[in-house]
Amino acid sequence: KVLGIFVGAPENLRCREWFEAIGPVSYRSIQSGNAEIQRWAAFLELSNQSEAWLIGSRNRTEEYTGLYSLASRVATFLPLAKVWKSQVMTLCNLIGVPDAITASSRHADPDCGRPQEMAEIPLEKFDAYLQRHNGECTESVLAAYKTLSEGPITYLERVVAQNRFKQLLPNKGPAIFPA
Repeated sequence: KVLGIFVGAPENLRCREWFEAIGPVSYRSIQSGNAEIQRWAAFLELSNQSEAWLIGSRNRTEEYTGLYSLASRVATFLPLAKVWKSQVMTLCNLIGVPDAITASSRHADPDCGRPQEMAEIPLEKFDAYLQRHNGECTESVLAAYKTLSEGPITYLERVVAQNRFKQLLPNKGPAIFPA
């Protein structure tokens, strides 16, 4: 089956040789327009053609903050949805994912539509805020949280509040007839 899907030309995939050494990569192009929706439509199309599950990469940081597209809900399975992004980075280091791949995931990317405010918050501090907010107060979480200034905390509070509705979206409809 396919290990991953890259939307774009093969020569634009960072560390292409590393990805292709692990397994097959499918390259897709999309038409102009709403790139995010078309990207997920391409993923779903390949999944249907291959009769395979569409595995999403959403992690707990994205899940908790709601910082993911609604189109990404088409993924069949989200194996990282309960793993904080900082933990994903630790796992990537353990299995030898090249730094050139993980470096771009350590900060939010303004070129991908993320606000500059978010890009200025290091990943570990971002997760420390979320973990504390979620009641996970280990010593290391508290130590990292204490290094956050008021500006990033206010910003993160606003982001979590604005996107809370995504945690309430149903996956299944209501029962119509009594069981």
